[in-house]
Amino acid sequence: MSFALILAAAEDFQPQHEFELPAWVPIHLGPIDMSINKAVVYLWVGALVTIVLGIWIMRFGLSLRPSRRQTTGEALYELIQGQIAEGNLPSKAIGRWFPYVASLFLFIWILNLVGFVPLPISSEKFELFGLKLPTWGIYAATANLSVTLGLALIKRALDAAWDNDLDTQLDLEREFQREASLTPDYAEGVRAFMEKRAPVFSGRRSRPDRS
Repeated sequence: MSFALILAAAEDFQPQHEFELPAWVPIHLGPIDMSINKAVVYLWVGALVTIVLGIWIMRFGLSLRPSRRQTTGEALYELIQGQIAEGNLPSKAIGRWFPYVASLFLFIWILNLVGFVPLPISSEKFELFGLKLPTWGIYAATANLSVTLGLALIKRALDAAWDNDLDTQLDLEREFQREASLTPDYAEGVRAFMEKRAPVFSGRRSRPDRS
């Protein structure tokens, strides 16, 4: 493992490449780019680890004399219940929305932790004994514009849902979808699809110039 990491480190490192997300499996639904890239794979890894962790901590071996694993699970439950759910949700909504809030918290937490673990999830390769292997590296999926923007819009939609009727809420979510589509990266993805080329994403949040 250390030998492989040394070989990878010997290559010229270009930090700007960390913000490029070439499509590994191109999937296009009209102008919408659903391609699988490094960020998507990291989201899958984070989701899988979150599911396994939740099941392992809270579904097996529960007893009146808790083990260290059960104590950890109960501490996480108390943290999410007391500091997040009760502090941000109406009391009448905690029972309904707590599973979603807890799952979202664990998912984002796991994604941040996975970002510190070197994994062989990369489009860059290095050669070892005649074999081309993926370069080991770290990647923060939550640093991707699409992830953070999507989570922020979901929270805004949930906050507004308590006071809106169905028609008003649907109009609001339609506006959020329009807002999400106005980022420079979205416009670049559409242009790249129309021009049949690889997109070059910038990661900027500002809206494109319409002039």
